[in-house]
Amino acid sequence: MKHKTILIILFALLSSCGHIIGSRDTIDSEETVIKWYQKEIILPDSLFQIRQSIKEKVCLSNALKSKVKLFSILGNDCSSCTIAQLLFWDRFIQEYEERSGFQLVLVYSGPNDYFCNVLWEDFGIQTPVLLDETGLITTMNSIFEYPEYNTILLDSENKVQLIGDFVNNKELYHLYIEEIDKHLAHY
Repeated sequence: MKHKTILIILFALLSSCGHIIGSRDTIDSEETVIKWYQKEIILPDSLFQIRQSIKEKVCLSNALKSKVKLFSILGNDCSSCTIAQLLFWDRFIQEYEERSGFQLVLVYSGPNDYFCNVLWEDFGIQTPVLLDETGLITTMNSIFEYPEYNTILLDSENKVQLIGDFVNNKELYHLYIEEIDKHLAHY
């Protein structure tokens, strides 16, 4: 029985995504935060957005005018991770969408058909998501190559205030909430 349990755990680890077992190269966290703090995130002129099952092209300079933006890239390298992120963000925005001057910006980087037909439809997500099929945002901003840095807090000028994925990190989550409140209080 003990060997069977060990085999099940080993199988789960080996068949899971690289976020758990660290199959990607890692980068120095302190160096990354210092490098990206106050750096402006470069965005393309426009992307398609899916909102309430309607896919339309949006001009990002018009769409992203909030005082403070929480920006997160949803990757296509792990479907279960993407589903968990979508569900988390959908709950998160229900709690924080009432705050004036705050905006959650989700970007799915990967094949649009899979996202629109499988992930979006099957899970009934209400939060709008920008679709970046060619990975343009990741190409323009190398930081998004690393999943642990796929969430950033941006000010009104799209400059990085905080960086790091807080979905599974309560301490970082509370730091983000504190920073969002602080930025909104100044406006």
